[in-house]
Amino acid sequence: MSNIGINLVEVDGRATPSIQGAATSVAGFLGRTTRGVPGVRNVTNWSDFLESFGPHRSGAFLAYAIKGFFENGGAQAYVARIVDNTALASTIGWGPSNGYTLTAAYRGQLDPGPWGDKIKVTVTNPPKGNDPAATWTLVVEYDGKVVETWDHLPFTAAGVAKINDEFSGSKFVKMVCPDASVVPPLAATALAGGADTMDQTAINTFAIAALGGGLNPTGVFDTYNVQLIACPETTDDTVLTQGISYCGGRGDCIYIAATPDTTPAAAQSFGLAKRANNVYAALYYPFVRVSDPLGSVLWIPPVGHVMGVYARTELE
Repeated sequence: MSNIGINLVEVDGRATPSIQGAATSVAGFLGRTTRGVPGVRNVTNWSDFLESFGPHRSGAFLAYAIKGFFENGGAQAYVARIVDNTALASTIGWGPSNGYTLTAAYRGQLDPGPWGDKIKVTVTNPPKGNDPAATWTLVVEYDGKVVETWDHLPFTAAGVAKINDEFSGSKFVKMVCPDASVVPPLAATALAGGADTMDQTAINTFAIAALGGGLNPTGVFDTYNVQLIACPETTDDTVLTQGISYCGGRGDCIYIAATPDTTPAAAQSFGLAKRANNVYAALYYPFVRVSDPLGSVLWIPPVGHVMGVYARTELE
């Protein structure tokens, strides 16, 4: 028999296949959080999320979804906080004309929301006199616990800059100091005035804009290499439609959504209405029950948990 150019090679199946499947491990989440500087931040584990966005927030699903993502095998996520444009960061003013201020912030960037009202600050300032080596100290408490102590700060702009540094500065406050050579003392005082309130309509409007809809020509994840996008805060049909449109326009990611938590028949009807060719999305039902640190148990959209399984499967 002549050789027709076909050679059989037996392998054990462990080699990397020559044709790779599309990556499905990097997630993009939109949602409401306890805190967080507006914009997109990368988190690689639950501790990262807690540092940047705080613990679970009553009435918001994102923290539960993120935890489900990491517990089910997710390794990397980009998170964009849904926050009211009129949200306020907690603050305190003291000294001449209250010109010295400390405001809730993370690494020099303002961090709005009522979470900052749990911050208490103390500035101790021994008499400087003519001592060029004199220093001052800032102590930051959060929820009754000392979380930061900034001591040996010089009476120069460098002392304030250390607190506001974008890489190693405070994770709780930003300071404005009109005259760094004179830092008035401040007894332990709580920040106040933090605000961030949004109803479901406002949440949906924000999500649509973040996905490149409404009057916004771009999406918050445009410059990020995400393959899975979700907004656990809503099952709104308009948001879903915009998510499908955004991911279809990109062509490199899919929108993961949940049907409304209703009857199986209604969920099926909801999903069938979205069927079409080349739809860059996946719908899931039902909601899942999770332990709730703020209560006992809670039913939440399954998108975070599902995305964790997607990511784990791709990484394995």
